[in-house]
Amino acid sequence: MKYIIKIAVLFICVVMLASVAIGVGVIFAVRNVNVTMYSYTCKTDNEAQAKIAEFKNAILKNVKGKLISSVTEEKVKSALSDGNYFYVAEFKKVYPCTLNVTIKEHKEVFYCADVGGAYTVYDESGSPLRVAENEEAAINPDGIPNLLVEGAAPADMLQYSDKLAAACAAFENVFGSLRSVCEKAVLSIGAINDGISFYLRCGVRLTVLDFGFYVNEKISAGLACFNGLSADKKQCGEIYCYRTAEGTVSSTYR
Repeated sequence: MKYIIKIAVLFICVVMLASVAIGVGVIFAVRNVNVTMYSYTCKTDNEAQAKIAEFKNAILKNVKGKLISSVTEEKVKSALSDGNYFYVAEFKKVYPCTLNVTIKEHKEVFYCADVGGAYTVYDESGSPLRVAENEEAAINPDGIPNLLVEGAAPADMLQYSDKLAAACAAFENVFGSLRSVCEKAVLSIGAINDGISFYLRCGVRLTVLDFGFYVNEKISAGLACFNGLSADKKQCGEIYCYRTAEGTVSSTYR
């Protein structure tokens, strides 16, 4: 009789534990995904909502019903079919059953000549986004041409692309725009330091020496110099932006 009671108690415990496990699995299973998207190529609300729905459905297909504690950011990232252009910027678990995902779009910034007449387009971080068959195909999805960068061999671009992206970001931050102000940029790779020359559409060339350091301050000094020029000088000449041996950031017009 004692053995029967023990078996009964053990059976009840097993059933209770199984019930708890099943209950936890149901309560903490992913059922909802909230997607916030930042895009600069979606032209209408309908287009944006359709893209959000596409991402939401893709993520749910990957993780719905899975225990929320087991869902990783990598699992969510793998659901993005357009992962080359869109990326997961933020990922949060809201217990018991919801994921909040913020998705942002990479921004095309500049492009450089590649082998065979093709062009590689880079994003705001200096990462290659796509290869365009010709220069016309390298135009930004928003319809405004990306910045053409010359002066470096295709094999050298990955070495400089992150610094170049930072310089482009600094220029846009200081001048308020990049692509509408600059016609192109030319890299000067030297043994001592590297320079980048921004060819402004007005005719002035703004050259930042050793552009891997203090680039924001140097371009700010260049803008101050540009603003002090006469109307005639704003159509030609070159502004050099540099840091002196004493550590002062300065600029000179020639």
